[in-house]
Amino acid sequence: MLRAAFEAAAAAAAPAPDPPPNINPVPPACHAPAAAGDVAIVLERAAAASVATLTPGGDVHNKFGRFLLDDLLGRPLGRRWLAAIRPGAAPPPSGGVGGVVRLLRMPRTVTATATATATAAGGATTAVVYVHDAALIGLKLELTPGAVIVEAGTGSGGLTVPLAAAVAPTGRVHTYDFHAGRSAAAAADFAALGVAPVVTVRGGVDVAAAGFVGVADGDADAVFLDLPDPGGVLPHAARALAPDGRLCCFSPCIEQVARTVGVLSAAPAVWHSVETLTCVVRVWDTYEAELQRLEETLDVADGDGDGDGDGDGDGDGDGDAPAAAAAAPVGDDEMGRRPTRRPPAPASDVPGGLASDKPTVLPEPGPVLCKLQANVKGHTSYLTFARRCSSE
Repeated sequence: MLRAAFEAAAAAAAPAPDPPPNINPVPPACHAPAAAGDVAIVLERAAAASVATLTPGGDVHNKFGRFLLDDLLGRPLGRRWLAAIRPGAAPPPSGGVGGVVRLLRMPRTVTATATATATAAGGATTAVVYVHDAALIGLKLELTPGAVIVEAGTGSGGLTVPLAAAVAPTGRVHTYDFHAGRSAAAAADFAALGVAPVVTVRGGVDVAAAGFVGVADGDADAVFLDLPDPGGVLPHAARALAPDGRLCCFSPCIEQVARTVGVLSAAPAVWHSVETLTCVVRVWDTYEAELQRLEETLDVADGDGDGDGDGDGDGDGDGDAPAAAAAAPVGDDEMGRRPTRRPPAPASDVPGGLASDKPTVLPEPGPVLCKLQANVKGHTSYLTFARRCSSE
């Protein structure tokens, strides 16, 4: 008893252990209530997302139903969003909601999530540089924080955001577009996405005639061209690039690639390492195969699972179906399905108390197989890369 009292006193005098560290802290901004004007990501499924600006009285329509923006205001995002039910309509039998999507908060800083949704945020109808192409462009242009890149052809800004993500926080993206209105719309989106501090937008500029206004010669580490005639802008790109700078030309057709490569190849003192690539997404399905034992194969041939081989289900081997089963298709159940292999009944359930002499066949786990999906998405563009020579 004295020992127990001593141990209790020692435990009370010992200092309390430090709490375990929070190894995965959640940023406080994720818990902040949503307010009017915030931008949210509507995640319908893994490969489908859209962007919604939270407006009082507004709504979002998709195949999952109608979603009221008022349901989000004043509440934290990062949760499920239930579709609204029309007044007077009976709730669906699934539990009272017409559909469910997920809501994510649009980051106010340069992140990969903003990259994936920047095109949806822009209202302009332009050619889209998809995520897999953008990843290859950033890799081949060797973009790192602090780099300077020139982009000709802003469009909706779908590529400008990942370029800014790669060079932030100390780099710079100079982006040009011939259409002044489209540049203004893209600039507003960049401000909403939080990338404006590293992006300089210049609209209404014909880079083929005026060059890259505001960029000093040799100041750019990389140049990206998404133009109808990239070959006509290559002299300006050569002047803007630093020695060993990288070039990428986005081309929708092989004819434009041929013209661009012809101009690059005609100036070996200026350009080298010319190559054209495409990026194809190949999706594989992974599943566990079901193996069929030899006994199961014989049962399927038998058709009734009684092992006599006649398929009538009475076990006598004469092949005559019982009268009660004559109306049903031989070997099929009431739904027209083939019977499955079942273990034999216990001895107490078998007439005469005798168990079946057929061995019990237990299911076995099959191997994990991978299969390429039948529909493979083709490439979205031709990407021609080259390097600026160190000296002419």
